[in-house]
Amino acid sequence: MDNGEYNIQVGSSSRNIKLEEKFSITMGSDVISDVTPNTYISDITKRYELQQALEVSGMKRLFDQLLMDESNRELLENLPLRAIVTVGWTIDQMNNFIQLANQN
Repeated sequence: MDNGEYNIQVGSSSRNIKLEEKFSITMGSDVISDVTPNTYISDITKRYELQQALEVSGMKRLFDQLLMDESNRELLENLPLRAIVTVGWTIDQMNNFIQLANQN
């Protein structure tokens, strides 16, 4: 299980939620690792040191637009960066961001 915030919902269907609980998990220490296509979007958006790479690559604007919608936010934050191609970004744009992010 990854560190982060989780929301558990129990019900007979997604339209009939009877019980809901939100909680956070933090295990071990946070290790700052290189960004790869497998890095979760939520990990990228939470890392302050990646904000400049997000701005320069244009990815911040895309994330801001996509994450404004609550349903998009829940979906996208739990996807790896490589999934960004499903919303119109190219592999070259993703690789440019990865290169910028790992320049430190």
